[in-house]
Amino acid sequence: MSTRVHRDGSTFRFRPPAPGERLRTLMLTSDAPHHDFLASHLAASLDVRVRLVEPGAAQQRRLWRPGKRVDWLARYWHVRREQLTGPRRHRRAYFAPLTDAARVASIPTLVVSSVNEQDALCAIDRARPDVTVVCGTMYIEPPVLEHTGLTLNIHGGYLPDYRGNHAIFFACYRRDYGKIAATIHLVTPHLDAGEIVNVVYPDVYPHDTDEHLYCRSVHAAAERLSDLLLGFERGAPLACRTQPHEGVLYRHRSRTPVRELALWARRRALRETLPHVPARLSLPVHDDRKQAQVAVALPRAATAAPP
Repeated sequence: MSTRVHRDGSTFRFRPPAPGERLRTLMLTSDAPHHDFLASHLAASLDVRVRLVEPGAAQQRRLWRPGKRVDWLARYWHVRREQLTGPRRHRRAYFAPLTDAARVASIPTLVVSSVNEQDALCAIDRARPDVTVVCGTMYIEPPVLEHTGLTLNIHGGYLPDYRGNHAIFFACYRRDYGKIAATIHLVTPHLDAGEIVNVVYPDVYPHDTDEHLYCRSVHAAAERLSDLLLGFERGAPLACRTQPHEGVLYRHRSRTPVRELALWARRRALRETLPHVPARLSLPVHDDRKQAQVAVALPRAATAAPP
């Protein structure tokens, strides 16, 4: 933890030695359109010292090893699926108008094959971050986390119920529409298990796909995180709460072609639509029980959820 960030129980505060000093911010991302948007949005108001980019192609190559071949194949399938069926085009079209390309280009950037490699660790040490924002990287090893300060991740899903990959898809698949969200949480050595800072709920419309909802959720979470960090820099506390030990961890392999086809058939053949769920304000973490009560009251489809 940075010496300028102090923790008192469940609350963090930024206390620089001299008034007016900026919050030193580091970014660890992949190279998808929403990661460029996140960099653009944070750099508009924060002092982003450096951005380390772990490209998706490098992540794919690292899976080609004994014990990971099934994961390599599952990820390869999803990359091709997104290219052929439209999600990749939609994501580019959604985030391109929101991204200031010149601002992104102005951020000192290092492309690495892994955020855990030595070059990445050296860049992190030079930046001396107070806060690190993570989105889209693979697992960050504990020795790296020791150098990244207060480390926050934007997870495209509702924690703790939907951990790992394709969380919004599985919320749609299970007709769990009240838990379509993105979660800002602390990064720990345990995947998507760190303390929760905020949960952000997008609008849900009957025509939406999981890709529409993912883009809208991450967009809202990026804006919320920027606001939280700007307030944190100005002296506002940043509160968090411990996650309960529950929920399901989904992998790329969990989203099988059979499940894809089942959801497609429900939407097309059975003409199933999503209920309209208006976006809800992200409450402070101490009020999350109220938010959970709202989520439980939201409509679900009349038929039982598939297993």
